[in-house]
Amino acid sequence: LFLENFKMARNDMSAIKWLDLNNRLLAINPQTGGWLLLDDLCKEIVSLIESGLTTEEISHQCAGVPFSEIDRLKNLLYIHNLIVTKPSKKQKCSSSCQRKHYPSLAVVKVTMACNFKCTYCYADAGLDQSSYMSSETAHKIVDEYVRMNPDNCVTMLMHGGEPLLNYKLVKDITEYSKQYGDKVKVIIQTNASLINDEIAEYFKANNIIVGISLDGPAPYQNATRCLQNGKGSFDQVLRGVRCLQKHDVSFGALGVMTANVAEHIDEILDFFLANDIYQF
Repeated sequence: LFLENFKMARNDMSAIKWLDLNNRLLAINPQTGGWLLLDDLCKEIVSLIESGLTTEEISHQCAGVPFSEIDRLKNLLYIHNLIVTKPSKKQKCSSSCQRKHYPSLAVVKVTMACNFKCTYCYADAGLDQSSYMSSETAHKIVDEYVRMNPDNCVTMLMHGGEPLLNYKLVKDITEYSKQYGDKVKVIIQTNASLINDEIAEYFKANNIIVGISLDGPAPYQNATRCLQNGKGSFDQVLRGVRCLQKHDVSFGALGVMTANVAEHIDEILDFFLANDIYQF
């Protein structure tokens, strides 16, 4: 049924489609693959955003919903590829329209080492530091992506292995990118086990968007995402989550959809929501 609905959504050219999912609403953009789990009020606001109304106009039509909440939703829709920015129809095409478009997202493997040993991981990772990327290589990546995208922002996604094992380089890339102003956005995908107050404060101060790897409650997390010694990682990851929340760091969770997780999807979703994790 989901696939049939998805095919129907693709045949309709309006961007965002809505599917009922266990008494919740799943917003999908079939053109980009972006999705978010939202509620009825958000659906109304999203439709007004799509129509091109300003934040002030939307707030007026929606009984005074705060501007900050509308802007936050707009940002979520953009980050998760539900809406994309388009040039105004009134603008004339310039020579830049003919430029070749290069990738603007770099997945920067700052290390292939990891303190976890997840059962489904593509890398048989250990704690070997010989796989740490150098500052010289990282700087070249930033410079080249900026050079290739003179009219667009670029994103540096810190990845691994576990990138926080090479936290020194994560900070180095962040500081080096500042010479380009707002043109470079830094994101990190981490298992969250190494996050402490110092790291969370740095993320917050530098507007680093954080993705954490979390499959759900302890039985599901510990079954697949194990430490190097084979023990479960749930307690360490949840401690990192609480630290991010303590410092008001924006983050989302990425879970792997194993057969075991899929059979308990209601429990997984309820776990995220109960722990104030709304992007996953």
